[in-house]
Amino acid sequence: MGDWDNTPFELRLKIFKWLLEHYPRGNLTDYSLVCKQWQAFFEKEIYRHITITRPYFRTFHRVIGRHRRPLVKYIWLRIELERYDCDICDYTILNMGSQNDNDELRRSITGLFTILRSWHEDGASDIKLEISIWSRSDFDHTFREDVYIDSDFNLICELDRPEGPCDETFREMDGENMWRRPYGLGLYPAIDRSVPRVQAITALLVRRQTRCVIGVPTIQQIIDKLPKLQEIFYEPRRKYYLVPHNDPVLGYGDLVTLKLPGTLRRVVIFEDFNEYHERHIISRDLWIQSQPRVRSPSPEVGIAMAHLSLSLEKLSVSYMTNATQFFNACKSHWVWYNLRELALTTNLMRSMTPETFNLIDDWTAISWAATYRIRFTREIVDQWTRVAAEVRRHNLEVFGGRMVDPQDVNSHATAIQELQLLCVVAHPASLEEIRLEAINYSLLN
Repeated sequence: MGDWDNTPFELRLKIFKWLLEHYPRGNLTDYSLVCKQWQAFFEKEIYRHITITRPYFRTFHRVIGRHRRPLVKYIWLRIELERYDCDICDYTILNMGSQNDNDELRRSITGLFTILRSWHEDGASDIKLEISIWSRSDFDHTFREDVYIDSDFNLICELDRPEGPCDETFREMDGENMWRRPYGLGLYPAIDRSVPRVQAITALLVRRQTRCVIGVPTIQQIIDKLPKLQEIFYEPRRKYYLVPHNDPVLGYGDLVTLKLPGTLRRVVIFEDFNEYHERHIISRDLWIQSQPRVRSPSPEVGIAMAHLSLSLEKLSVSYMTNATQFFNACKSHWVWYNLRELALTTNLMRSMTPETFNLIDDWTAISWAATYRIRFTREIVDQWTRVAAEVRRHNLEVFGGRMVDPQDVNSHATAIQELQLLCVVAHPASLEEIRLEAINYSLLN
């Protein structure tokens, strides 16, 4: 390796980066065997992003030795549920997942946290934990055009599509069975109190790609085991069910019960939905009292998020609460010492557009973007300027607006991207999934 040792550092780095970009991730292990210098570089990439399932916990624990634990920065826990068919998708499990599914979620969390409990002692830190749930039968009960992308943008998760040709766009089109997993009430297993706390994890992600909602009470129990948690991404699917407005669980009203650690700095909550799924549900009256296309979000969630915002640096809550509810809950004596970004949705102007994002970014300047023409009156601008002068002791600059052509918007994800929001309202991989799904479904019309 004499020639390699004499190679300039900048050139070596370019070679490493070229290999990372042009060769499959599975080949990185071979590169790490070339020499110690290659091993030091490629092991960081090999172990940086780990995908794990419960059957491989023993192997995971053995391979990721103490010296490799500091290299791990992202763990994707993919929880595979048992196969199912239409015979077990009866009405009795519409409210909740099966006991076997709840047990699998509980065992997976318990097993992983048991492995990770002492990792911080070996230098592991700032690990992001993503949790997703799926079954090999899911593609028999959902739309073929749905897209699932790895959070690291390394691969598109085709999982296990059914073998053989299939010409139909939808499976189980006229029944409720296809909707029960993604849009039902989900799983609510109790996490044992004996499960150890994990200090190495600082971020928790439950993205839209999970096929089964993890209930808020279980999310709370997971959070309780993460004392160093700083960031949460929670992207549950919108729930469609009987008597949706009278049950707080349906509108995620149980979010008000969340008790979050003082270490938390960033919260992104995105209630996911699919316009094409909704159109199918509503047009066929699959569930008699389905949610309306534009519904009234939970005021309790708005109140809870207002209180939560006092201790956060960044907060984004989309679709499951209303900006008006949030601001009505704020008290005149409150002071946001840490808050730098706030993103909320509102249906106040729903006659003109189904979604509008309001953004506050440190109140040094205000700008707007919309898919329709909007004009702020002089009175509104004067009020903003007065508040900025009183609270921040500086002048507030108001920029002109930017119009986005509605013809360029084919989904709420595209709208979010075109509006160029200054803060994150959903995981970037989730927005890409929604954007690609909209393209896929539009080709079928």
